[in-house]
Amino acid sequence: MFCFTVNLKENDYCNKCGKPLNIEQLKVMEKKAERMNILHEMLQQELEKKGVDLAEIVKIMALKRN
Repeated sequence: MFCFTVNLKENDYCNKCGKPLNIEQLKVMEKKAERMNILHEMLQQELEKKGVDLAEIVKIMALKRN
């Protein structure tokens, strides 16, 4: 329980905060996040080899959204 909302037994995620209600779902989410971090690092390394600054690209894109 993360936000103290009472959820139905059959729910996998909290109706209010969206967090997983069982340890299996939490482990799946953690593995996905870990894989995403690895992919991000690999992409960043490849871009750096080519002289591209990923942090700078993110800043530019954020400015364009506003």
